[in-house]
Amino acid sequence: MLVARAVAVVTNTLDVERVVFGGPFWTSLSHRYLDRIPPLVTENSAARRIHGIEVVGTGVGEDVGAIGAACLVLEHTLAPRAQRLLLEG
Repeated sequence: MLVARAVAVVTNTLDVERVVFGGPFWTSLSHRYLDRIPPLVTENSAARRIHGIEVVGTGVGEDVGAIGAACLVLEHTLAPRAQRLLLEG
């Protein structure tokens, strides 16, 4: 399955331990994806002997895109920036 290969490439590149799927069609696709993709991702994982890769569905429902966008806005607005953390003296 091409999705599993793509996920394996990304997990190998970023060395992640969890992959979360979601979106507006996740409810209708979740049973297919969660049955097939985890074993294929594990099979194609370069780090499978070091740590496992958990493949799960989103816990925030179909609005995951909007929630993610809102989190980015909050992070950009409220997170400390490196240039503000420099001490002068």
